[in-house]
Amino acid sequence: MIEKRQISDFYDFIRDYWAQLGQYKASDRSFMLNFGYWPPGVNNLGDAQRCFVDQVLENLRLPEGVAANGLEIGCGVGGVSIHMLRQMPTLHMTGLDIAVEQIERARENAQTMGVGDRFSALHGSSMAIPVADGAYDLTACIESSFHYEEKEAFFAENFRVLKPGGRSIVADITCANHHGLRFKKDHYFESVDKYMSIAHAVGFSVERVQDIGARVYAPLYDHIVEFNKLNRSKAGRYWAQMLHNYQKMSADGQLSYHIFSLHKPA
Repeated sequence: MIEKRQISDFYDFIRDYWAQLGQYKASDRSFMLNFGYWPPGVNNLGDAQRCFVDQVLENLRLPEGVAANGLEIGCGVGGVSIHMLRQMPTLHMTGLDIAVEQIERARENAQTMGVGDRFSALHGSSMAIPVADGAYDLTACIESSFHYEEKEAFFAENFRVLKPGGRSIVADITCANHHGLRFKKDHYFESVDKYMSIAHAVGFSVERVQDIGARVYAPLYDHIVEFNKLNRSKAGRYWAQMLHNYQKMSADGQLSYHIFSLHKPA
């Protein structure tokens, strides 16, 4: 299992670069660290990340005006929860992360964006979530599960903390053939079929599986190459090499990115 120090070190290395990349050509900060969703017309990471949150909310199908209690598993610096809260005024979100530094930044960012009163920060592991059974109406795990070697434990915990009838979104890189991957350390990618198999095994109903790989890797790689011409750094070289590998594997049909919409039966 990946240790919290490894998570902290990884995000210490990438955080500042990703924040700068997210602001490049964008109107404001997104406070997100994910790859985004790039429909036609989107030309910067910040807007792509906001489009990603739109996809999450669309799949969660939250009734407008109904109070709900949600958990973001592996919340990072809180951006996904923050943007969900800004769009859903009756929603309360708890952000869970194993890295204390991430949790502290998530709390600060929620305050900065005016939703601190509806955001709670929780330190803990995604494989042993420190809350009671059935605590949440919804959960979201966005581009975090690739860190989890024990995906069965993660899915079981995700299922446990949901109320009966609750919904979950799990979104991440999917890969059935790891041979072409250049960056494998602490990355535990699984195939789309494996994700669905584990979800079913713990009790989830899989309502929708959305493949968005074509709207992720190629446009993000192009954006990184453009940004790196103006901002040279070790982190920039790392991301350029990684996304070059990912977009090539995606084009060859070896790697993708899926959004899984899950439901806990009532």
